[in-house]
Amino acid sequence: MKKLILSSILAFSFATPALAEVQTTDITEMPAGLYQLDASHATVLFKVRHMGFADYIGRFDKLAGEIDLNTDKVEESHVSITIETNSIDTNNEKLEKELKSANAFDAEKYPNITFEATDLEMQTETTGLMTGDLTMMGETHQVTFDVVFNGGGVHPMNSKNTMGFSATTTLDRTDWGLDNWVPMVSADVQIEVHAEFNGAVTDRPFAK
Repeated sequence: MKKLILSSILAFSFATPALAEVQTTDITEMPAGLYQLDASHATVLFKVRHMGFADYIGRFDKLAGEIDLNTDKVEESHVSITIETNSIDTNNEKLEKELKSANAFDAEKYPNITFEATDLEMQTETTGLMTGDLTMMGETHQVTFDVVFNGGGVHPMNSKNTMGFSATTTLDRTDWGLDNWVPMVSADVQIEVHAEFNGAVTDRPFAK
């Protein structure tokens, strides 16, 4: 048993450098083209302050999206995300039912929440600003995300070119008509997006 554990540790130790050497934090080294959001490795979280006491966190479980990456001019890339409104998850069935109802998100009438980027601005090699149109409940307003490019490379499990991002913003939910329970529940909502995007299968790292 000890030999098996030792063998596993050694195998992982030798594999780790091999995985690490195909990574890059320079997005222009990634192949240009279309990348699809990997829904099994993506999360949209929202956070509100409850009665001033603590932050209450929820998420959406079903989302899709894509990045059309332009490596010659990253600012001209295209980003879009679609979230299934009915997939809201707060770990509270009663609250979820209320949020899905016509009293809040009205998921039956507005089944999707969408974001379309309209402006991308690189600030450093790994950070930037992404401004775009966020549409909820038939209302569209611009929001700006702080974006971090976590890194990219060839995914060791599926051989696809893969990129990972984190993005954050704060919005006023009342702009979209979501004024329930204000001020007991804050109007300001912190949003976090963590996602991987998969491109084409390749046998070469960063093959352009």
